[in-house]
Amino acid sequence: MVIAKVNVGITDGGFSCGPVSGHVVAEAKVIDGEKVFYAGLEEVEGMMNYYDSDESLYEDIISESFEDGDYLDWGCEYEEYYENPDEDPEKDALIRYLIYVVRTDWDTCNAFVQETEGKDLMEIEIPKYIDEDEET
Repeated sequence: MVIAKVNVGITDGGFSCGPVSGHVVAEAKVIDGEKVFYAGLEEVEGMMNYYDSDESLYEDIISESFEDGDYLDWGCEYEEYYENPDEDPEKDALIRYLIYVVRTDWDTCNAFVQETEGKDLMEIEIPKYIDEDEET
């Protein structure tokens, strides 16, 4: 699997019983042999929400043209995912890649994306994101 292109951004947020911050969204265009697909992660209220699709959903998600249930396969806490990763090593690497992109600071994220676009996913060293509050 090759990470062909990555888009990262934040939705506008809104107002629901008070101000609501935007959701961070990362989507990778992935080339897997002859197949091209889009895998993405939207962080909603501290939970990771992964999706994959035959077409890019990034602009629709960023512009909030979709309801979450229209495209998300599942959502869970990051710690829960790390305790029970996907059994397919390539899909797990792709999800961990997206987690790192979504959870790091912007400078680190941009440098990581620039360094990894065009590379084979299984050759990329993906650091585990550690929340500053969780560090000991």
